[in-house]
Amino acid sequence: MKISIFIGVLLGSLACFGAEKTRLKMGVEEIPYLPYFEYAQSQYNGFAKDLLDSFAKDSDLEWVYTGYPVKRLYNNYLKKNSSLDFKFPDHENWQEELKEGHKIFYSRGVISFTDGVMVQKRNLGKVKLKTLGIVRGFTPFDFLPQIRSGQVKVIEANRIEGLLIQAAKGRVDGVYVNIEVAKYLLKKMASGKYRDQIAFDETLPHSAHEYKLSSYKHPQWIQRFSNWLVKNKELSMELQKKWNLR
Repeated sequence: MKISIFIGVLLGSLACFGAEKTRLKMGVEEIPYLPYFEYAQSQYNGFAKDLLDSFAKDSDLEWVYTGYPVKRLYNNYLKKNSSLDFKFPDHENWQEELKEGHKIFYSRGVISFTDGVMVQKRNLGKVKLKTLGIVRGFTPFDFLPQIRSGQVKVIEANRIEGLLIQAAKGRVDGVYVNIEVAKYLLKKMASGKYRDQIAFDETLPHSAHEYKLSSYKHPQWIQRFSNWLVKNKELSMELQKKWNLR
């Protein structure tokens, strides 16, 4: 009887041990950037979470999402003995100076997006940018030559909504932002008077980019995630449709 009880306890313990998931810490941006992602009140949400959680479920992983302001996220991610295992989103071209001396591994592109300039509708096609609003910590790649030459002055802020209002009021000439995020926020903003005042100016420089997952600690998981993306294209498309990204 005692032997049977012992064997039962042992098997139960082994089952519990086998059921344990690998817990990995994901550094994410603490900004409202829906429909792609949002970290608010210690909760992560959006297309990115749905996709990353699907991968975790298929891989016996558990993500621990931890949000930081954009600049602080990079500093915490890259510092020696960082507790962060991964960063999302990321890209090889972002914050290159901060990344010097770090060997970082990147996944395949998770989803593509367009960065461009939102301006007053009455100025579409004819605005001459002198001031450009950006989220603090972002890099407006399409305007770096003009910024470095002093032709364009950058106005930084922590929240996109405030920048969009400044553009609507003419306090900045334009806001460099993910176009889908800008459209989403304009629909959600409490004051509807700004929704029809600004729009994407396709005549100004804009470019397509991709969000990627990165890690300098776990290249093997980056490769597994990339492989998973290839095998789960249909799931990605379904999630994009859910979040009105296609």
